Amino acid sequence: MSRPMMFKQTTTLFLLVLISFSGFAVDPKAYKLGSFDLIPTLGIEQRFDSNILNASSSKQEVDSWITQFKPKITLENNYGGDLYRFAYELDSALYYASSDDNYTNQALTADMKWVLDRYNRFSVSGDYIVDHEQRGDGYSIGFGEYYKEPTQFTVTQADAIYSYGALSALARIDLKAKVRDVAWESLYESDLNVDILDVGNGLNPDEIDFTRWREYSMNEIGATFFRKLTGKTQLTADLSIKNFNYADDPFQPDNLDSKQDGFYLGVEWDSTGLTTGYAKLGYERKSFDSQSRGDASGVRWLVGILWTPLTYSNFDFSTAKQTTEQKGQGNAIDNTFFGLSWHHKWLERLSSTLDIASSNDKYNGTSREDDNAIFGIKANYHMRRNIDIIAGVHYTDRDSNQEVFDYSGLNFNVSVLLSM
Repeated sequence: MSRPMMFKQTTTLFLLVLISFSGFAVDPKAYKLGSFDLIPTLGIEQRFDSNILNASSSKQEVDSWITQFKPKITLENNYGGDLYRFAYELDSALYYASSDDNYTNQALTADMKWVLDRYNRFSVSGDYIVDHEQRGDGYSIGFGEYYKEPTQFTVTQADAIYSYGALSALARIDLKAKVRDVAWESLYESDLNVDILDVGNGLNPDEIDFTRWREYSMNEIGATFFRKLTGKTQLTADLSIKNFNYADDPFQPDNLDSKQDGFYLGVEWDSTGLTTGYAKLGYERKSFDSQSRGDASGVRWLVGILWTPLTYSNFDFSTAKQTTEQKGQGNAIDNTFFGLSWHHKWLERLSSTLDIASSNDKYNGTSREDDNAIFGIKANYHMRRNIDIIAGVHYTDRDSNQEVFDYSGLNFNVSVLLSM
């Protein structure tokens, strides 16, 4: 069951869900490296994208074949109840029709968990991610042709969770803390396919870093309280407090610094019957330091239900309403998401997944509103213990009340995941 996420960008999330290598069922062989298991894997994907710039129908659409390579190395050690896991992943793609869109991403991750005793547990994790924003995605939606190449950014983040209370106890609590820093590759007028004649405020466009104001740091503290109702059902209460600090925007006197508070009440269940899931309802308030930006507040929810009517078939429903960071317009994005997946195992080695998802994005502080939809189907053939072959097709559509942001595209792919 896929838990709703804070979306970096809604349609991007949908695509990752549909083609994610993590859905493969290979059973990789582990090699001993001292007290650790060394687990290498390799994902290879060949796909066709009918609209790599996410351009509206009124603009020139560019299609391309794309080859993607994703090697990954994981080091893992399970000792008693403790876990140590470190991983490095490379993600590189080659665009046949547009080499300017080639990219190479990297991710270094670490997860450590300790069981101190029956009542106390502690975990920490950290990530250093070198990622990119494809032309026509995120901040460049509707204007992909103005960028000469994808824009690189890095995410550095760490979080810690202290848990008190036995897992079998009637009540327990998790205390959480998280920090994140997002930094962007500099982008000047010379990196754009457009001449910026005058930006105002006496600023010289040749000396302006147009991604500087996207950078921010975030810190979060929170807690989750669990109260058991039955053996496999529990009530939850979630509280979180986030602070966002943005770099100054040379084009606006009031930046995007804000504080975001959220509180949810819910229930989680893992029944022996047909369903497993969670449902949380709450309220979030995002208030900006600048009074001219107002706030973004309202009722929010998180729901995920896995229904398994047959041992070889299940349905996964998820929905969320949350506030995410803006992408160049407005103060924040109010996102409402609905998704449904059907997973079915036809034969011992053959399974399929059918996905339908939709979302609505309202850009707080502007009149812009986008409706997004994804329809997709994929088949997974588990050839051997260490080989999976996946073939899929999905269609993406974005309908905005501002025509420049309209988009539709067809993507089909064949993927192979290999391990030793």
